Amino acid sequence: MEQALIPINDIVINGWKLYKANFTKFLKPLGILIAPMVLLYLMDFLLTYSSSIILNGLASIVLILFVIFCEIWMYIYIIKLINSIIEKKEVDEKLLFSTSLKKIGQNIWIGLLTFLIVLGGIILFIVPGIFFAIWYSYAMFVNVLEEKNYKGMDAMTASKKLVKRRAWDTYGRSFFPTLFTEALLYVGCGIIFLLLYAIGLNTTIVITIVYIIFLISAFALIPLFLTYQVLVYNSLKESRQINFNA
Repeated sequence: MEQALIPINDIVINGWKLYKANFTKFLKPLGILIAPMVLLYLMDFLLTYSSSIILNGLASIVLILFVIFCEIWMYIYIIKLINSIIEKKEVDEKLLFSTSLKKIGQNIWIGLLTFLIVLGGIILFIVPGIFFAIWYSYAMFVNVLEEKNYKGMDAMTASKKLVKRRAWDTYGRSFFPTLFTEALLYVGCGIIFLLLYAIGLNTTIVITIVYIIFLISAFALIPLFLTYQVLVYNSLKESRQINFNA
């Protein structure tokens, strides 16, 4: 018999507890995630002094690809780390980095397949495209977290098996915890803006300070958002008692 999915409030509460208790473990992957983006901004600034349009374009493309590469790598790493914490497994950082690195190509392929299928569904009829997006939203988690190596369509089929016939319940649990947290972030930044403005700081300075605080906070919250998704993924499996490694 199918069990109920984890309630949305439990996702938020349990996700926050895990994130808060293990925040220091996320600092290294966050640093690797942020560093290429900072480099990209610096290079863009320096390239403004170059007169070669071709050089500027090639350098920008290489840096953007490097940023995307690091982003996928660190997202995989963080997802694996979160699941290890949930399962109370000992974390081997070097092993986690290397196994995450090996999954990058597979997840790029899964992302491309998902994009094409969702795009096709939207072009034909909008509603199927939405359902495809929800069905295949956990394909990456299947590929990253299961011992059996699910690739491409196999990972997407497994994701659909988890989500089918409860797409809206899954969507709500995937979307609303993140929306709630982002709303708190915006409210917090709004309060800081009003306080700084009230003490008489220049509007431009206030906007700059609040923008920097927002960016740092948004990056710092990435592991929390991924924690929400791992909790939902595990609940989807447990509720249907699915073992993908059998």
